Amino acid sequence: MGQTFCFIDGFNLYHALAEERAYGYKKYNQYKWINYWKPAQEFCGRSNQLARVIYFTSVIPKGWGRGGAEKRDRHECFIRAQMEYGVEVVHGRFRPVEKMCLAKCRLPFKTYEEKRTDVNIASAIISYGVGKAYDNAVIISGDSDLIPAIETAKHLNPGLYFRVVVPIGKRGHALANAADSTWRMREAHLKRSLMPDQIPLKSGEVLHRPQRWHKIAPPTS
Repeated sequence: MGQTFCFIDGFNLYHALAEERAYGYKKYNQYKWINYWKPAQEFCGRSNQLARVIYFTSVIPKGWGRGGAEKRDRHECFIRAQMEYGVEVVHGRFRPVEKMCLAKCRLPFKTYEEKRTDVNIASAIISYGVGKAYDNAVIISGDSDLIPAIETAKHLNPGLYFRVVVPIGKRGHALANAADSTWRMREAHLKRSLMPDQIPLKSGEVLHRPQRWHKIAPPTS
């Protein structure tokens, strides 16, 4: 039996669930509201002990544009739900940047770029691996930028075992090839991991599934 850590690339998974499949139909929209501990437990295997689930994400800044306040509220509600179920949260941040419009106007505009999440994941994979905190790692992501972290951790601690779980609907072949084994995320994994619509907290407060994270009806012919 090995000690297992699960590292979740929050944005990589979220965008897989939020992707439009056809004519605005977001097939996996309802599964944004899942308890990350549950799929991590399935993916780590019966013979291993899941010790920690670490969720890497960044909350959008208050200066975000239209609809930003609602997005921020939904995300913060989701983070609190994860923490209630024992999932650890590591925050990156959004940094304001100026970019050039590539359309005819060719004018600069201000926006935000998400920073640190990939670096935070890579740092955790290496530092915990070299420190022998885990024997096995489950990485839920399809981002090939994490390949050097896996290679470095295995070089410094050859006994480590890595399993990559590519988010549903994504490919992630390069990252999968760097791992010892891979699992394909299925809708059944997500369905078994759904949280209740209302989550009572120890403080007496109740968290509610965001209305926009309910099932979306498929397009009619």
